[in-house]
Amino acid sequence: MNYDLLEIAKTCTLIPRWSDDCCYEMRALGVHDPERDPQRKFARTVVGYYDNPESMAKDAAQLSGRAEGVYLIPNPISRDLLCRSKNKISYRVKNSAEDKDVLRRYWLLVDADPVKKVGVSATDEENSSAIERVIEIRKELQNNGGKGFILCSSGNGAHLLIPMGATGTANNETEKLRCERVLRGLSKKYSDKNIIIGKEVFNASRLIRFYGTNACKGSDCPEEGRPHRISMILEVDSNYRRMGISKLLTNEFIKDNSQADILIKVRFEERKFIDYLSRLGFEKTKEKDVLIRKAAQFNSASPIRGKVLVVDDDKSNRFIISKHLEGTFEDGIVIAENGQQALELFR
Repeated sequence: MNYDLLEIAKTCTLIPRWSDDCCYEMRALGVHDPERDPQRKFARTVVGYYDNPESMAKDAAQLSGRAEGVYLIPNPISRDLLCRSKNKISYRVKNSAEDKDVLRRYWLLVDADPVKKVGVSATDEENSSAIERVIEIRKELQNNGGKGFILCSSGNGAHLLIPMGATGTANNETEKLRCERVLRGLSKKYSDKNIIIGKEVFNASRLIRFYGTNACKGSDCPEEGRPHRISMILEVDSNYRRMGISKLLTNEFIKDNSQADILIKVRFEERKFIDYLSRLGFEKTKEKDVLIRKAAQFNSASPIRGKVLVVDDDKSNRFIISKHLEGTFEDGIVIAENGQQALELFR
């Protein structure tokens, strides 16, 4: 599967501020039109405008894997643009949203990219390094009173979404300059020969990855250590509250996708652990219901007795899961790269 439905649902509910006076743009780059280009000779950019999160989620899933990348403008734009292609993607829209079309700023993107050759996917090590760097930035911002951050993997790097207050800020030149100064300061402090913090991503209509979709930069080369990856939302600050993701999806949308079963019972404060149960292959069982009820323990101030073993052959996955479980168990975390190593640790 070229997408993660749970991550797409989280993107549609955590990031947009849906209201009757705005819409959101989704854009996919490098897409082939199956009707006009059946031989896949020409790649195009497709655009859709949405006031319906369910329609957006469906189209994001359909585009994932067919496009080089699927993106979202996280800030609300003028509802007039909805008439360009209402709640559907179009191969014929000639214009996309501009900064002047953004109604308010709700998010500022911090973008960490590993230094590598152009046009290729990142290695596991490069991807993990970018995530680690963004975690450092988040810690500094939190120590200075910041809150409500969303930490994401773009598939080839890392994103930190900084909220611009509960009601956002105006989209004007003053706020643009303020955002530019923030990013230039972070870039100067945290960029080095291995990781670049983007300082040019301060504009109001800046695209972010549509998390849950596949990042398809270059060829998919896992044998070369540069695979395509599904982007994802890694961590949401505990003080961040929005509508539950189960409110997004109707039974019609999820009936053919077993991943979505978990959406029905999960509350936001339990999601830190449950998301990983879903990705690690837990099916719909009574045992999972017990885990759901107990999952809130992972957000408890008191560590759980014992230790936990994390096993995964993907370095990025090991890093992400370990970060989620950090401080949860009294005796810490044990990490294994494969099943054989895990068995040896038990001896």
